[in-house]
Amino acid sequence: MRLILVQPMLRFTFAGVLTLALGCGGPSVTFPEPRAPADDEEESPRVEVASSTAQNAAQRARSPAVKPAPAPAKESSPPRTRGAAVTAAAERAMRGAGDEENRPAQVALRDADEGSPTTRPANLSAWTHDDFRTAKQERDARLVQAVPLLGNSNGNAQANARLLLELLDEPSPAAPTSARHPTVMHGLAQAIVTALAANSSDVAQHALKEILLGKLQTNLDDRSFTMAALAALFNRGGAEAEVLVYTVLTMPDAVRPTGRSTFTGEALQKECVTLVRNSASQQLRLRLAQYTAHPSTPTAHRALLLPMLLEPRGENLAAQAALALADNFDAGQRTTLQRQLLAHARRSIDTLMGAPDTPLLRATDDAAIRSVFAAREPAPLEESRRSVEQLWSQTFVDRLVRQLSEVRGATDQPDLFALATSLPSDALRPIVRKHLTDHWTQGASLISAPQFTPTAMRDPGMLLVLKSLPREDAQARRSPVRIRGNSPQQQRLLQELKARQAWTSAAQSMSNTLMRRCEIAGRVSRIAADATSPVQSARPLESVADLNRLLEFRNEATQQADAADDPPQGATGTDALSFPLELPTAAELETSYQLQWPEQLEGRVHTAVSPLTMHYARLRVEDQGQRAVSFFARQLKSAQDRPLENGRWLDSASLSAPGKLRSIDIMITRSKPLSNITPVSNRNTVEELTVEILWIEISDFMSTTIQRPQS
Repeated sequence: MRLILVQPMLRFTFAGVLTLALGCGGPSVTFPEPRAPADDEEESPRVEVASSTAQNAAQRARSPAVKPAPAPAKESSPPRTRGAAVTAAAERAMRGAGDEENRPAQVALRDADEGSPTTRPANLSAWTHDDFRTAKQERDARLVQAVPLLGNSNGNAQANARLLLELLDEPSPAAPTSARHPTVMHGLAQAIVTALAANSSDVAQHALKEILLGKLQTNLDDRSFTMAALAALFNRGGAEAEVLVYTVLTMPDAVRPTGRSTFTGEALQKECVTLVRNSASQQLRLRLAQYTAHPSTPTAHRALLLPMLLEPRGENLAAQAALALADNFDAGQRTTLQRQLLAHARRSIDTLMGAPDTPLLRATDDAAIRSVFAAREPAPLEESRRSVEQLWSQTFVDRLVRQLSEVRGATDQPDLFALATSLPSDALRPIVRKHLTDHWTQGASLISAPQFTPTAMRDPGMLLVLKSLPREDAQARRSPVRIRGNSPQQQRLLQELKARQAWTSAAQSMSNTLMRRCEIAGRVSRIAADATSPVQSARPLESVADLNRLLEFRNEATQQADAADDPPQGATGTDALSFPLELPTAAELETSYQLQWPEQLEGRVHTAVSPLTMHYARLRVEDQGQRAVSFFARQLKSAQDRPLENGRWLDSASLSAPGKLRSIDIMITRSKPLSNITPVSNRNTVEELTVEILWIEISDFMSTTIQRPQS
């Protein structure tokens, strides 16, 4: 073996070693050749010392990506021959010289022509830039784990970014390749792109955009390489990231022109949709919806983007609201979206009112109550709040008003009209009233149409809209009107009579429906309030999640009970109830409910809410029927006394104060069926009566006292 002696400091040391090992003036010794290692034995490393002091200085000046830690020296194996002893002594001498110069111990290298790997520090954070380069050259599998450190390091961001780009270069043709050291290292491209994304330098950001444009070519898979860059840019977040994704989705051929790369703009666009489908923000989805609805949008782009935007998820609500009112959007898909928005609108107002869905009113009380509690779970409650933020917003309401104002017939846009009757807005009530007034003589057919079915209207203010139309009781006594023949005048009079009776029936149906919903909401409030009692026995809490759910439930229940202003548990009189009407002192309160918007929605809904006040009470009283009717009729001077099948209905609608409209309905019915009532001669007998009172007050959407429109 030949040793190259270069540094002056080592000459004396090495000479001493030789003298000590061979003896002064002794016989010459022939160094034996090192034996070849066995298949299962590591080859003993040989030492190659630098040829000049200048080269050693340059080696010490290398810039590490992260400050390297000193590598521990390894113990040499016991020498087997005299020549091996000399070699070991030379190694110890070289390490000693390095310690004197206060630098880390350098690990031995093999001859370059053997193609054997360089031993780098086990601690990846101690790697220098040259370590990264040699690791790439020698296909060190640890390179993929070490590359992210170049992104997280803040000290040399620019230099690290340049090194990352250097690592993307194709390997040298002379580099060894084999099954153990492949030409393309698995995961290296993704690791480099991830590091570039974490690197804050302008060099890194510029490189990522070049990759996206297909201008930075490597021998790596173009699709994976490009999508890794796009994902890295998108995951950084911020306005620029969303604009970038929007550009890729709407201008794919500009980002990747034909012929620039095998990964085309069309393929990039499709992959981008997959990337952002579950993570795109609500604002990005809204912009894509506006782009999709534009008439100049290519059909292929619309077909690709619409499935993502039509998915029933909360983040798509703003986009779907825009598409549902877009003039140039496909009519069939627009109808589907309008019905989806209608379902969102009804569900959200049901949740905020704490009232059950209308179809459940025909089910058992237990099913209706369970549905209200289910709607108060965190997930559906959050979904309802998101719906309110979009559908109650001034922007959406204004667009809906503008679109309905351009409709000629009341049934031309049925789903939009149904949506307008389910949004509690001062701006929508006059639009609905205008269409109903213009076609009031068609009342018999309108109230059976899905968009104007009274029982399906969710906005309580629509009750005042119905009461503003010409109405007449079916059992009312009229002066004899001879309707003979089929003259146009006679047919018109008959149609008007049927229409007045239809609108009376519509107002009664809506009033009964609201009363039923308020009754369930009041019972839910009482149950929730009872559930917060400290003596309640509950199942053991198994986790923090169980505790959090219980705390949230009790907090919501307390707020609902406070809003309803229920009397204390056990109180059956009406003294504890705050109500705008005087109630009989002997009455027993069964259920009560109160709603005050927007006050009760502060902190829960962050959009403008039209004023709405509701009071409901259900009483049981022992009294004569006529005397109970008279008790309330004295308080409602302008109320219409209308007959019911098993009782009486006091119906009032008036301008209560400047800028305020008020509706009051009092239903007084016998608790027993009419067939079980005593003979007429004893009609003044005291009996058990049920009294339901519904009080609604809203802003004056008509600006004048409610009057019947002229026929």
